[in-house]
Amino acid sequence: MEKSKQVELFKFVEDNDIAQAKALIDLDIDVNSKNAAGTTAYLLAASLGRYEILKYMLEHAKIDYSVRDAYGASALILATKAGKLKSVQLLLKASEEDIDNQDDLGFTALTNIVIVNDRSQVFPKIAKLLLVNGANAGLQDKKYKTVIEYAKENDYVEIIELLLTSRSAYVNF
Repeated sequence: MEKSKQVELFKFVEDNDIAQAKALIDLDIDVNSKNAAGTTAYLLAASLGRYEILKYMLEHAKIDYSVRDAYGASALILATKAGKLKSVQLLLKASEEDIDNQDDLGFTALTNIVIVNDRSQVFPKIAKLLLVNGANAGLQDKKYKTVIEYAKENDYVEIIELLLTSRSAYVNF
């Protein structure tokens, strides 16, 4: 029965069915249990920007902040990659997510902004939020590259400017 309830929770998160998701969370359905794709209801809520469900999980569920998807990404990385500003704000405020967690490629939430290379206005806002909250822009990935090097390669001027004004950016031009 527990497994079928977990499947239902995934569906309710996907469909943004807040009432049904809350009801299952209140039944202590494990939000950290992975599905066949290697994700959890908690990670899914973050990546889809299901703000109300994510907030309810953070307030009422037993979150395992060490849980990662099949590629080593945390909830914060997933919310950042998807451009879900409200979810990123919530995770930084209400969770114990490691702001500098690196996925299997060594990318942090900050690095993923540049890797995604989507020039929408939400990504500089998320970058600034991460930097203000102490993200280390000098961390190297598995290729020994930092976020500013990726920003330079992608000619992402707005992010470069943010990084240059950050105290945590290692600049090696």
